[in-house]
Amino acid sequence: MDDNKLTVIESPSVSNSELMIKEAEQFAAAFRRLRQVAVGMTKPGDWIDMGGKPYLQAPGAERIIAVFGISVTDVTKEKTFDDDADGQYYTWTYSGTFSLKNGTSIRVDGTCSSRNKFFGVKNSEFKAMEDVDQENIKRAAYSKMYTVGIGKILGIRNMTWDDLKEFGIGQDNVAKVSYAKTDAEKTPEQKTDEAQRRLDIRNWLLQMCGNDAKMAEEKLAEITAFKGKDGNIVAGLRRVDYLKDKRLNIAHSNVKELFAEWEAGANG
Repeated sequence: MDDNKLTVIESPSVSNSELMIKEAEQFAAAFRRLRQVAVGMTKPGDWIDMGGKPYLQAPGAERIIAVFGISVTDVTKEKTFDDDADGQYYTWTYSGTFSLKNGTSIRVDGTCSSRNKFFGVKNSEFKAMEDVDQENIKRAAYSKMYTVGIGKILGIRNMTWDDLKEFGIGQDNVAKVSYAKTDAEKTPEQKTDEAQRRLDIRNWLLQMCGNDAKMAEEKLAEITAFKGKDGNIVAGLRRVDYLKDKRLNIAHSNVKELFAEWEAGANG
């Protein structure tokens, strides 16, 4: 064999190259259409403004999952331990494969730790590891895996407000603030806005609590409790419907902040 002889690699024919380009264009067009159909099935209330970016909430994802026949298989779970200046803590990770009927599939993870502010903090301090309800952590990790997987396989996880504009979904109709003092002073728009805020709180809590309504009520009572002027603790509210005016705005802000951290963990 002549070691100096060059090996010639044949280039694909022009016709083959054009076929590859055509198939790639068809795939891109089909994916764009898939995303359009998925987003078209959602409503403004299904989205939240998280750090200036839109994120689809679980209710919207659940509305479209059956239509696309998304399956979740090979689900695994793992518990790992770590430590920091505050002591030892654990993290649950759920992993699953999300697939469409056309064979497209992705592998995603969902994590939650005992350091999570929603489940692992009380009175501004981390709970002892043994005082954190581990089942809550596991449900939250699984829920993250589920929400992230659906968003990614449908291509609707990293959308912009411009992408959503054609569907009538914008920053101006997913979050507003109202400070009316009495029901008589509130305009119909303000009443609608308060209803949306209550819906936001309910959806966020249910999503973080793995759709456990009782747990969501308990967390709402914990979040809405506060210290009165006399130094005594004013009991929190267990029903979202009872929130109004300033207390509603404060609760909405606090729950949104907790959900932002919860959601950030899903993206990590």
